[in-house]
Amino acid sequence: MPSPKGKELLFIGGALLWGLAIGPALMALAIYTGISRSYAAWIAGAYFGTTLLLGGIGLGMYFTRIAREMGAGGVAITVIWILITLVLAALARSAFQSILKGF
Repeated sequence: MPSPKGKELLFIGGALLWGLAIGPALMALAIYTGISRSYAAWIAGAYFGTTLLLGGIGLGMYFTRIAREMGAGGVAITVIWILITLVLAALARSAFQSILKGF
């Protein structure tokens, strides 16, 4: 399977940086400042939306290139990876929602 190129890595790396470093810091700051739950829910939604948008753009660009270069087999493998990514994102979102309910 071909490796991702520059633009694809930029979006996927941006999603990882936002999802693992910047976003949780903003969530912790929001919890620390004691904002209301409705605002925290909006911040969490923006956090996950931005992560999914960046990751989705990168994976979409990668997926279209794989489809051109590898055909049906590459598409099947890429679809499996995208589904695994979506399941992990849904699990992370439910985990953060349960954390927010505790505050």
